[in-house]
Amino acid sequence: MMKRILFSVMAATALAAAALAPSGASAQGAADGTTLLHGIPATPVDVYVDGTATFVDFQPGATQDVTSLAGTTLTNVEIFAAGDDPASDTPLLTAATLAIPASGNNTIVVHLDEAGAPTVTTFVNNATETGSGVGRVTVRHTAAAPAVDLVLSASGDRPVLNLNNGDSQEFGPAVGSYDLQLAAAGSGVIPGTQVSVQVNEGENLIVYAVGSVTGTIEYYTETIDVGVVAAATTTTDPNATTTTSTTLTSTTTTTTSTSTTTTAAVPVAVNTGSPLDSPLSPALIAIALGALVVTGGAILARRRL
Repeated sequence: MMKRILFSVMAATALAAAALAPSGASAQGAADGTTLLHGIPATPVDVYVDGTATFVDFQPGATQDVTSLAGTTLTNVEIFAAGDDPASDTPLLTAATLAIPASGNNTIVVHLDEAGAPTVTTFVNNATETGSGVGRVTVRHTAAAPAVDLVLSASGDRPVLNLNNGDSQEFGPAVGSYDLQLAAAGSGVIPGTQVSVQVNEGENLIVYAVGSVTGTIEYYTETIDVGVVAAATTTTDPNATTTTSTTLTSTTTTTTSTSTTTTAAVPVAVNTGSPLDSPLSPALIAIALGALVVTGGAILARRRL
């Protein structure tokens, strides 16, 4: 079976509804905004609001930016096969009202319900940052099929389980290329439903399963740039324990070494026996001279006698 991947993405800029044109393949930012996605394969349509043709020849997989209508409710919305006459032909889908979310990042999808009838579902997109080295994959069941599981072909793991029509689940795989396929919930894989995707960090890759399980399952994707969580930073406090401890250890070692060196290097006064080298030499000399004077006086006294 033929499988297509259409990268249908819109920038979240506000435009007048009458001036909207189908978008090309691009990436949507994480700012608030709402995108309308045509999710019914092989069925170009015309969209009328209150009897006025708003989107003409709206192609499968294409998107329209309806951010400028945020917070408003559209009434009498009718979707016809492209080129049908609204005055005489029966619309594919009629909605009494269609509310455009006032805030957040959203995608409104026109798709088939489980029984194969056209319906509209509004999804809120997760615009929070991813971790480093991982991305985010959001899987949305918008095909005419019962509940499904999502299978990673290489490992057989099922990160998405029992996903019903109109519901959404997400998981955060590591950056890389993956082959995905659908399986009936809790059962075997569905042939012809394999698709390859590239997961990047800082992106929410939204994968829409569209079409019919009894016919052809196709995939439309939408990529939202959400950014990566900033890495934690560490601030070094000069008074922190580690820094202070290192400084004290260094100082102690230096002080000990200096003390030892200083003790060994300071000369110690030693009496060598030489009166000239002794600090007591002047006193000894004075005593010796005094003794000589006394002795000489005594000698002189004897001679007089």
